[in-house]
Parts: sequence; C-alpha cells; structure tokens
Amino acid sequence: MKPRPRWAPRVAAWPAVTALLVITGCVADGPQPSDRPEPRRPPPQPEGVAVRKLVMSADPFPIDSDGNGFADTFNVSVYLFAEEREYPLPLYKDGAFEFVLTDERGQVIAEWTIDKDRADRSRVQTLPGPGYVFTLNLLDVADDKLSTRRGSLSCEFVPFPSGPTVRSRGQTTLMLGRTGGR
Repeated sequence: MKPRPRWAPRVAAWPAVTALLVITGCVADGPQPSDRPEPRRPPPQPEGVAVRKLVMSADPFPIDSDGNGFADTFNVSVYLFAEEREYPLPLYKDGAFEFVLTDERGQVIAEWTIDKDRADRSRVQTLPGPGYVFTLNLLDVADDKLSTRRGSLSCEFVPFPSGPTVRSRGQTTLMLGRTGGR
C-alpha cells in the first residue's frame, strides 16, 4: 500500500473549514449606521405667497360605480404652485376648485364646484409634496349615459378670501361613455 502524502489531511479539511465560514458568515449585532445621508426636510411654506400655477392629472379611464355599463367616477389630483423663485414646491392654500368636463365639440358635459371646506378635507401629502385629491362622479351633476367617447377636464382654483383665479394650463383627456364590459 502506498503511504498517504503529508498534505492530504490538509486538503481534506479545506471543504469543512470553508463550509464553517460560509455558515457563520459576517453578522453584526445591533443597529448599523446607514450609508445614506439623512433626507433634508423641505423649507416651510412661506406665508402670503400667491398661487400662480395649477397642475392637474386625472384617471384617464373612469370607473362605472353604479354598474350600468357607463363610466362615471374618476379621481383628480391637483398641485398648486407659487412662482418658482418664491417657493419651488407644491403648496396648500385656502380656496375652492371648479372643474369643467367638455365633449369633443367643447360643449359642457358636467361641472363640479369643490368648496373651501371640502378642499381642506381633500388635502394629501404625496411624494411630490402637498396636493389635493378629489373624487368626481358624473352622477352627482349629470347623466353618465354619454354617446361621446372622450371628455376634456379643466380646473380653476379660486383663492379664499380673495385673489386672482388660477386656471390649469391644459386639459386632461378622459375616456367616457360605455365601458368595455357591455
């Protein structure tokens, strides 16, 4: 029988040592410092700054809340801005919102007025900053059985107690009429 080489037991031990190191791993006890810097808090909203811009987005495909096969309910998000040099982030301001939905010919389909109290209750804090989210339902102000397939939604903000009305720069398109289910 041939004698075993002197290095054989050492080579045989390497898999066991490697497995032991992998199993135990590197574990640190307790909380670890974060490599990320602390997020900066936005500057506080200045007093007396006036709203100059309004940015609006809406669900492009309203839902059928009453199950009659016609789209009628959608959410609208609105952000108010001052002049960028005054305050670059969205802001909350007291006031009312007026929404107008028109058809392809520009004829008014529906109008909603959100008073100051409801607007205050609709304030939300989102990633972009302070904003407003409203749920608008055609059935509250008009009929949802529309032959038109598209509507254009616009918005105005009327500051309280006074100030210039601010209009959305464009319109948001919504799909109206029959839903795909029928």
